Amino acid sequence: AEEKSKLEAIKNDFTFIRDTYSQSSELRAVLESPVINPFKKKTILSLLFGNKISETTAKLVDLLAVKGRAELLDNIAYEFIDLYNKHTNRVQVHISSATPLAPAERHQLISRIQNELKSTVEVTESTN
Repeated sequence: AEEKSKLEAIKNDFTFIRDTYSQSSELRAVLESPVINPFKKKTILSLLFGNKISETTAKLVDLLAVKGRAELLDNIAYEFIDLYNKHTNRVQVHISSATPLAPAERHQLISRIQNELKSTVEVTESTN
C-alpha cells in the first residue's frame, strides 16, 4: 500500500510538471536553452516546483538540472505517466462529439470501452 501511495504521488508530481511545462512557453525556453547554466536551471526549477512536488521527484528534477538534462523533464514526465498507467491498467481515452453527450450515453460508452479493453478508463471530452 505504501509503494502504491508513493507511485500515485510521483505520478501526480509528473502530471503537475507536465501541465506546467506545456502551459509555460517561458519554462520551455529556459529548459531548452543551451546558454543558461545548469545550476541556474536547477534554481529556477526549485523555485517553481519547490514544495509542490514530493522529495523523491524533487531530487530527480535537481539531478536532471545539474547534469544538464533539464530539457528532458517533459519527456520523462510523459513516459512515467504512461508507465504508471500501464502498471495500474489504465487507459486514457478522448471522446470528441458534435454535441455534448448525455450522462447516460457517456456512462454507456465508457462502460463499453472498459469492458472491451478490460482496463480502467480515464476520459477527456471535447465538443466540435
